[in-house]
Parts: sequence; C-alpha cells; structure tokens
Amino acid sequence: MVRIKNRYILFELLYPPTECYNTENIIFEHRNPSKPKSVINPKTILYEVRKQIKYYLGDQSLGKANITLQVKYFNNVTSVGILKCSAEYYKTVVLGLSMIQTINNDKQKVIINVVKLSGTINKLQDHSIKRNKELIKRIKFQTRKNNNLGYHYETKTSSELNKFLTEESKEVEVIDDPIEIE
Repeated sequence: MVRIKNRYILFELLYPPTECYNTENIIFEHRNPSKPKSVINPKTILYEVRKQIKYYLGDQSLGKANITLQVKYFNNVTSVGILKCSAEYYKTVVLGLSMIQTINNDKQKVIINVVKLSGTINKLQDHSIKRNKELIKRIKFQTRKNNNLGYHYETKTSSELNKFLTEESKEVEVIDDPIEIE
C-alpha cells in the first residue's frame, strides 16, 4: 500500500490597517493584537479555504485538495497556524489561502501570509520558533531609547507592548512542545 504524502503550510493572518500609520510601526501594527478575533477559529479558516478553492478552481479541484485538508494548529492570539494538505495539491491549497480577503464575511479585512511549506510538522515548528524570537528581538530593538540608529520608534503604549511580547513568548513556548499527530 502506498503512503499518502502530506505537506504542512505555516501561515499567519495579517490585519491591514484601516487608517494610515507611520511606516516605523509596521512591524507591530499589522499584527493588531487589540482587535477582537473571537470569530476566527480553525473551522472558519478551513471553511474559507474550501470556499475559495471552490470559487476559483471548481468542485473537482476542491474534491482533490480536500482529501487530507485539515488545520493542525491555530493560535488566535498570535494568528499563526499550520495547515495539513496532500503533497500533490499543496499549490491549490496555497492559492485558496492566498485568496482569502475576509473571514466570516466580516468587515475586518485579513491577509493570509504563507510563511513556509514543509514535509514535516517539526520543521515548521522550528521555523516558527526562530521567526517569533527574531520578531521579539526586532520589537525590543526598536523600542529601545538608544538603538544605535539615532532615532526612537514610537509604538504602542508600554503595557500593550509588554502584553504583546508576553503573548509572543508564550507562543514560542507552546510551539516548542511537539504537536501530537493523530
């Protein structure tokens, strides 16, 4: 019997600003931790991916891509997730993810950024940990008064920034634990 090969897709939800922000704040602003995201969960993401595949590629492509399609992990706080799909139809799933503009017909627009594609979930976890640590370093560097660049970025208030940094640190700890695959 032939083993079905899978691909795992690491993605993140970005929230484009509705008003103009300074470009210095872009690292922090697109993550938008203050917006309520209670409507976004793994089921809604999977529903939207299927809906986009059906709309753009039709029922046949949806049927083929839907064989092993499932959300393995999604964190609502950091808006990072891992999607499992068939190795043969991963391009179809990436297309479906990329075409999502809103979730649950909400007025809040979203952009789904496909970060990495891998054959194993452990490699995605390692990449996500490394990426979150780099993000934390960049935010801390930008908020320092003397950052060797001669200027100081004004981001969020210190309490909101500390909350965001603790959430990102928790994300690193959660992802550091291996995910149990059924």
